[in-house]
Amino acid sequence: MAIPFLSNIDLKKNQITNVAVHNATSDLSTPSTGQIYFNTGSSTPGLRIYNGSDWVPVGKYTDLNFTTTSGTNLRTIFLRDGSTNIDSFSIKGAIGIGGITVSNTGEQINLSVASGAIDLTKMTGSAVITSSEGVSVTTANDTSVPTTAAIKAYVDTVTTGALVYQGGYSAQSTSPPTGSAVLKGFTYTITGAGTGNGFFSNALEVGDLIIAEQDNPTAEAHWTVVQKDIQVATASTIGYGNTAISTSDQLKGLNLTYSSGTATLGLAIYNLTTNTLPSNLSEIQIPYYKSSSGSQGNHKLTLDDVISQVHSKTSARIALDSTASGIGKTTNSGITVWSISVSTFFGSGVSGLDIMVQVIGKNADTGDTVYGDVNRTSTSITVSLSGTGTSVDNNYQVLLHRVA
Repeated sequence: MAIPFLSNIDLKKNQITNVAVHNATSDLSTPSTGQIYFNTGSSTPGLRIYNGSDWVPVGKYTDLNFTTTSGTNLRTIFLRDGSTNIDSFSIKGAIGIGGITVSNTGEQINLSVASGAIDLTKMTGSAVITSSEGVSVTTANDTSVPTTAAIKAYVDTVTTGALVYQGGYSAQSTSPPTGSAVLKGFTYTITGAGTGNGFFSNALEVGDLIIAEQDNPTAEAHWTVVQKDIQVATASTIGYGNTAISTSDQLKGLNLTYSSGTATLGLAIYNLTTNTLPSNLSEIQIPYYKSSSGSQGNHKLTLDDVISQVHSKTSARIALDSTASGIGKTTNSGITVWSISVSTFFGSGVSGLDIMVQVIGKNADTGDTVYGDVNRTSTSITVSLSGTGTSVDNNYQVLLHRVA
């Protein structure tokens, strides 16, 4: 038994695999434009399509032939059916590369291609370009070639003041390095805690960094101190973010652990005392978050409230009849569209986006599932089926089920 689809199917560019086209021994009656089938008869076998007036074969040519056209270094080959071009491709002739002559030298650089690579057969010293052009951001251009000396001088200039690691420095009893050899950007790791014999106002810790802010630094202000870390809290040590778990039976249910200064917090209801379900379900409190304005925020409700909502009306069976309350019907281009009011069947506050819809046959179709076009909004559900009048009126019904 075939499954009826009473609306178009959009596969969103997905494939249909292992499909067989409708087989018939002769052309189908009352076809629609674009309809296809596979003819298994002996007179006109093969795939056929209805073009709006006739059934025509698909993928067959009556007079395949080739023809060519020629031009300078180009030849085009056409595949044709009779005099109609179906496809074509072109072949280009090889063109040599030639040579490049170096001005005022009489020398020439010959270029050739071999195995996909370009070879330079001659490059004399007279062809090398030299320049005394310097390097500057303000005079940069696309034509000057700087010397290696100019490049080095420029790099030395722009890297002045960059961080240069110099090793360790113990601040236990001596001040930091100084003198003309100590330059801006010199960086040291603290290997011994201390104030540098009073040089620094705050004690440095092992692992901290100090960075020179000028050449020949002689004062604390000439250095930047980068701290290695900040003390963190543990369950027994007061510090930043000290946290402990309540031991009260009414407040249990959380788990807190520390590892390498990091606190990990999570639910731990698995080990709570097991209890029986109370007879009064309103005693069970459930937290929830309400996002609407006015009362937005964290709230609670009871299990009794939840069950009450679940027991409310969640399903409906509706005959597609334009005279029924809460249903409207329109027709357009051979399609019948029913509009169903969600509030009529499920009350206010229920969204059509939370309704599961299934169309089934009624009367002659004896309850078979059929497929139409179903659309939902927050207030309504529309069901579109191919056909108008007696072909669809009162022949189908819709099963609605609220899932949220």
